[in-house]
Amino acid sequence: MIKIKKKHSIIGMLAALLVMLPIVGTSQIIVRDKKPLFTITQPPKKNKTKASKSSNSKKRQGTSNSSKKAISAEDLYDKGEDCLDKQEYVEAAKWFRQSAEQGDVNGQGVLGWMYSQGLGVQQDYGEAVKWFRKAAEQGNVVGQKNLGSSYASGNGVPQDYVESAKWFRKAAEQGDALSQMNLGYMYTRGLGVPQDYAESAKWFRKAAEQGNDFAQNNLGIMYFEGKGVQQDYSEAAKWFQKAAEQGDANAQTTLANMYYKGQGVQQNYSEAAKWSRKAADQGYPMAQTHLGLMYSEGTGVPQDYVEAAKWFRKAAQLGDATGQYFLGLMYEAGIGVPQDNAEAAKWIRKAAEQGHKEAIEELKYLE
Repeated sequence: MIKIKKKHSIIGMLAALLVMLPIVGTSQIIVRDKKPLFTITQPPKKNKTKASKSSNSKKRQGTSNSSKKAISAEDLYDKGEDCLDKQEYVEAAKWFRQSAEQGDVNGQGVLGWMYSQGLGVQQDYGEAVKWFRKAAEQGNVVGQKNLGSSYASGNGVPQDYVESAKWFRKAAEQGDALSQMNLGYMYTRGLGVPQDYAESAKWFRKAAEQGNDFAQNNLGIMYFEGKGVQQDYSEAAKWFQKAAEQGDANAQTTLANMYYKGQGVQQNYSEAAKWSRKAADQGYPMAQTHLGLMYSEGTGVPQDYVEAAKWFRKAAQLGDATGQYFLGLMYEAGIGVPQDNAEAAKWIRKAAEQGHKEAIEELKYLE
């Protein structure tokens, strides 16, 4: 016999569980899936000024044998860049190769990137690494960064975190924010370097101060956890806010929790709902669950059980165990959705199968 709890007891349970939602911990230091760690990045375009173009033009015009003279590596690179702008990849690769073979670091870096992407050439990670290395050994930041990423991912070379950290460090010491963030992450995990939260925080800070939102989020986590830095909720909230304003869903969710609980910021339910919604709209399940709970309680938003059930469902369908559990409770009591014992059991069971403790207990009422 299925035992249905009273509506008021379930509503009270939802309200109580809202304050128990966790802050993302150091064990979950992550970046958004849209831009994962250790990716190969496209080298930036060279700054070609009118003055330099004019100078190059005069040099060519001033040489009587200019038609016979070999084209400079710089001019070859410029030709490749013009073709790349037009998406004429085969032609671009041809010019970049000639530039690279003359030792031009910019040509080497772009040619390596084209091999990694399969643009104008057959995709070949080994060739990509070859050209990244040539550029990196000349001190080129992008070459160093992409060589570090290649070693971390094991594309084109055997995976080697020690080598990866070595090349990320070289680029990081030249001020490259993404390399600083990657190196900070490696210190957090002990990948290729000894695990060292203080070093991790140091590199996250350098990248964060350059506006890298991943590093800002992770530095916020370290301040919240007190790992590598003195625990400071206000400082944590500051960095979460910076990352959240750049659209980082992880930071938005954590910042929402901090506003709800008044940790490091003045308690503000409207702000909590605002940041939860921003992350929820990006498809972040924890935020969707949090927003559903706020609607169920009427905290920061008008109480609306239908809206609560909507957000629980979104989270549940993405596999969030807490969202599955709460959606099951809504079906069990008929709050915001038609009362449906089968649906209740279905969602609570899904949560229980993921080890959700409350769901495991709740199944005793449904079986």
